[in-house]
Amino acid sequence: MGKTSEPQRCLRCGTKTVRPRTGQQRKTSFRVFPSLPIPNDLPIPTCARCLSEYTDLATEADLARELESVYLETLRGLASRAIRRLSKHISQRKLELRLGLSQGYLCRIAAGAGNPSPALVALLHLIVRDPVVRLAEIEHDWSQTTLPDSESMSHERRKQSRKKSR
Repeated sequence: MGKTSEPQRCLRCGTKTVRPRTGQQRKTSFRVFPSLPIPNDLPIPTCARCLSEYTDLATEADLARELESVYLETLRGLASRAIRRLSKHISQRKLELRLGLSQGYLCRIAAGAGNPSPALVALLHLIVRDPVVRLAEIEHDWSQTTLPDSESMSHERRKQSRKKSR
């Protein structure tokens, strides 16, 4: 549709009322979120009558660029809130150790200085639902993990080093 000022015909209702429009309370799915807000000032070709939206490559690129920042901002906010709630039950350092994260990572995320992965945000939110139980489960699961026999490990390493030297 482009950014022309001439209205285009709507494929759905047939009226010639499609032109770039901005608006409030528009949402779309993006990555893991089924409903992210579209920035109010981003014009998207829309039919004034039936509200069908028509995007071209340029509009899709603009939308993706804008949604990327909303996406990261949303992930940061969700992670930060979860970390604050969990700090009532466990120190950030102990949580980092239990989750295998580097020292100071949760502090940076809580301060909004990093970009957490959707997997980390989901994990934090699962723990927040019942912190005492979930943290005990994590500790129990790690303690019950069977480690490979050290003799077989050294045998495997010798085999691998022989293969590499050939």
